[in-house]
Amino acid sequence: MIPRGPKAALIVLATVTCTAPSTAAARIGTVDLDRSSWVWSSTPRWDGGAPPPGEYVFEHSRLEWYNPRDVTERDLNPSLSDMEGGDHEHKVLELNVKPPTGSVQIQPFHWTGLTQPLSRIVEDYTRFQYLEIWVNDFMPYPGHVNVRGKLHIDLGLVSEDAFWDPEAVPNGRLDTEDKNGDGRLDQSSDLAFDEDTGLDGLHSVEEPGYTGGSSDPHQDDYDFDPERVPQDYSRINNMEGNGLGLPNALPDTEDLNRDGFADFFDAYYEATIDLADTSSYVATDVVRDYGPREQELEHPLSRINGWRRYRVPLSEEAFVRVRPSASLERVEHFRIWVNGLDGPLRLQIGGVEFLDAQGRPQPREPIVYQNAPNPFNPGTTIRFELPDPGTVRLRIYDVHGRLVRELLHESRPAGYHAVYWDGEDASARRVASGVYWYRMELPGVTPQTRKMVMAR
Repeated sequence: MIPRGPKAALIVLATVTCTAPSTAAARIGTVDLDRSSWVWSSTPRWDGGAPPPGEYVFEHSRLEWYNPRDVTERDLNPSLSDMEGGDHEHKVLELNVKPPTGSVQIQPFHWTGLTQPLSRIVEDYTRFQYLEIWVNDFMPYPGHVNVRGKLHIDLGLVSEDAFWDPEAVPNGRLDTEDKNGDGRLDQSSDLAFDEDTGLDGLHSVEEPGYTGGSSDPHQDDYDFDPERVPQDYSRINNMEGNGLGLPNALPDTEDLNRDGFADFFDAYYEATIDLADTSSYVATDVVRDYGPREQELEHPLSRINGWRRYRVPLSEEAFVRVRPSASLERVEHFRIWVNGLDGPLRLQIGGVEFLDAQGRPQPREPIVYQNAPNPFNPGTTIRFELPDPGTVRLRIYDVHGRLVRELLHESRPAGYHAVYWDGEDASARRVASGVYWYRMELPGVTPQTRKMVMAR
């Protein structure tokens, strides 16, 4: 199994004060599907397919990605009615894989992918036990067996050193169009001052093999404009001159986390999903699971509903350690990439979430629950959820407002917590029957006080 940290102990509350860390980071445990959160992928290691030169996967396919607007919550959960939000839009990341530039075919050894920097600092993911990812291949069950391709999921630290020229390898330096380091893509009709060059630093007309027009012989161009209409694609390996006339054009750069430094350290785990496999890690197959009772549903299933929910354990049986130094205590990047294709591929990702041992996602907001049982004798449990780690303080008071016992005052990790009160005061004496109160104070929410009853 992947090494894990100590299990969170059971905790008790009454007056609970949670102090969040001062520096806010992206919510750990959730991967954002907004297309602007993804950047072109650095080069993954060889996964055992057709032998590439050296240890890297080589020739890359063209990739376009965007957020479609025609997917609803019902597509992933057909049992939802309109009243339950079934017709609400579901955020989806769509990938459209095309043949490499200058080619009309996709070969199994071609690859392409995207990387999301999860944080500018490494994060500890040892609290999680599963990775859950929704995938739509547009081939309803049992048609998945006809899909040729492998979806790879990399988790950890991935090198930012990439290459797009099949004859070259990662070169050990930070390649970027932003030559003057001002964070902008400077454009000029004078080539001496124009930074819109692709990662090779050459304008198309300067590249060996240039054939005229908007040819990009080195295939190193990355294109993303946040001002585009939603249905338009962001692109990798499109045409040179991608920033021309675009005021919001971003410089092509290998600096995935945009911290200004070149990170060349590869230490990650990799899970591989064979898209033709209809069983491995599949927790839900929408057509397989809902199709037999389609007559009970408010709306029929779509003819292109190939949604599957994969639940992949964070174990070394599922996630192979690509480098011995890989650790879930040091996670900065989430990378998805595909290879093993025999033609163009359209794929949708409908959600990526890390779950705890009970299959629960990271809490999104602080929540305090009513104790149970209530009334109670001799003890009761109070549960609460923390979206961020922080100091937790929990106190119990009697009906006159006098402090009975402080159950907890310590740092707690983000997650789900349960505190048991045994019905004793601070001197370990049994309290009398009657009404008691527990109060929880959480950052960003109104302090919560709830009543509980000790019944003899």
